[in-house]
Amino acid sequence: MQLQALFLLAICLLAIAPAVAQGAELDALQGKWETRFEDQGKSLRMLKIVDKNRETVETYDGDTLLHRHIVTLEERDANGITVMHYTESEVTYGPRKGLRGKPGCFISKRHGDTWYNVQGLETNSTVPLTVMQFKRVNGAVRESKEGGDKSSEP
Repeated sequence: MQLQALFLLAICLLAIAPAVAQGAELDALQGKWETRFEDQGKSLRMLKIVDKNRETVETYDGDTLLHRHIVTLEERDANGITVMHYTESEVTYGPRKGLRGKPGCFISKRHGDTWYNVQGLETNSTVPLTVMQFKRVNGAVRESKEGGDKSSEP
């Protein structure tokens, strides 16, 4: 009976271990990443902050914070391709504050200080195929106009 209980406990621990373990790609992504893009005629800046398995995404117009959401990332390997799965997002700043977004995934590929995110590849996805290129941020910290929030120098 004790042997069966130990065997069952071992199987349970093995089943949850991959969800707890942080992958090599996620380890290498720790820190701040930035990209710039155009939306409705505005030049915007997106900052991704990866801290352990938590990703905070902030969008700025100049120094003004427009939007922030937070997700939990889980790295999975698909035949040598790194797929980042994320939980439903929690919007913590902006007009959609308090709302939640759908969970999803993206292909993640990092080359040194450049990080590529490829989205919209899921079979049932309504998200258009998008490739975003982020650069690692290595700069001083400054205040944003939101009142005390920190962002990195562009």
